[in-house]
Amino acid sequence: MITNLLDVSLQLFEVSGEIPLNFLEAFIGILIGAVGITGVGIILYCLILKVVVLPLDIWQKATMRKQSLKMEKMRGQLEKLQAQYANTPELYQKKMQEVYKENNFNMFASCIPMIASLVILIIAWQSLTGFSQHMNLSLYTGMAQAYDAAILQHCELDDPVQSDFAEDAGYYAFKGEGEEQYIYYIQNKTDPSDIEYKIDTQKLMGLHADLTTEADCEEYVKGLGRTAAAAYYGENRDGFLWIQNIFYPDVAWAHPLQSYDDFCNAITREIEVEVRTGSGTETESVRINDFINENTYNEITYDLEEAKSQPNGYFVLVVLTILANVGSQLIAMRSQKAQRELQTADKSSQNMQKWMMFIMPVLFCVFAFIYSAAFSLYLITSSLFSLVSTLVVNRVIDSVFKKKNEAEERAQANYGGRKALTRDWERNRAIMGKDNKENKDKKNKRR
Repeated sequence: MITNLLDVSLQLFEVSGEIPLNFLEAFIGILIGAVGITGVGIILYCLILKVVVLPLDIWQKATMRKQSLKMEKMRGQLEKLQAQYANTPELYQKKMQEVYKENNFNMFASCIPMIASLVILIIAWQSLTGFSQHMNLSLYTGMAQAYDAAILQHCELDDPVQSDFAEDAGYYAFKGEGEEQYIYYIQNKTDPSDIEYKIDTQKLMGLHADLTTEADCEEYVKGLGRTAAAAYYGENRDGFLWIQNIFYPDVAWAHPLQSYDDFCNAITREIEVEVRTGSGTETESVRINDFINENTYNEITYDLEEAKSQPNGYFVLVVLTILANVGSQLIAMRSQKAQRELQTADKSSQNMQKWMMFIMPVLFCVFAFIYSAAFSLYLITSSLFSLVSTLVVNRVIDSVFKKKNEAEERAQANYGGRKALTRDWERNRAIMGKDNKENKDKKNKRR
């Protein structure tokens, strides 16, 4: 580009690009738009996913509870086998399988629903991560566009006065005649896409007596863009309760507005941008570092240094994620007590369950530290939903199982009673038959 010795060249960013959304990510955006609160929209999204897989979830929980109750009925047999084969766990497993077969018990009956639940968790993680990256980039591009718009309102774009550019015959100058139109642009005569914006320093100095140099004029105009970008950030960032930006983790070392390096590291997906070609425009996919450079990012976020240093959250969702998962694990373990105690000869399965009780909350804690607060909200909602559904399903299955057992006991009692009556009747008939025979013999003797 050329240099004008009288006026100051001005950089505008014209940032235009986005991370494309898949169906689920777009659905999250629709939900958030419908409820108007990002955090509530995320919770609603989690509940909808849980409802979609609820039949499988109920099947899994019901099957596990039924199996646990069956195991409880087999407790006497299995405890006897545990004592008998305490030193030969392989033999215990063989004998246990025989008992399972006799009682129609299938320990793998709930595996398929569990796999489905794991798949849903992965889908939720991918969709919320992709949506978070999309929203963080959208916030930045919105700030860049606000920056440009605040400056371009002082540039006549609709009907400017065209003239040859005094400094270079190869360019046209397009200026506005209004008093506030102190921004203008020059355009290459042979390549219309070659445009540069400039500050009419003489006009601007005439409007503001405190601006005495070209550097003052440049800082003044940049200040308009910086202020507009900061205002856009304040109006459009997605906070939730104490969290400044729900699309970053709820931790003190993360910031609602990241440094350039952290911002780029958090966006791993490609960005679709429109690029000008000789025949028009076409869409191209680029990485974040090719889309935004550090100087551009720092200029747009110039007035937001405080947001780059303040904590994004205070670990509240991290703690809640752990507590919700621990509660869900405790309820699940309680409903499978018999299986934990009787699955192995030496009761080592109880130790495995204890390790799971430790590992799962730690794993969820790591997720809460690394991924967005939006995903933490999902984990908490999912754990609480699972906890409540487990309690409800267990209550229903226990009631059904109890009624079934009572019916079986009544049937056995009735069957036992009928057998007793039959035995008594046959005995009485035999006695009566014997008496009749004796009486008959007596009569015959008298004759």
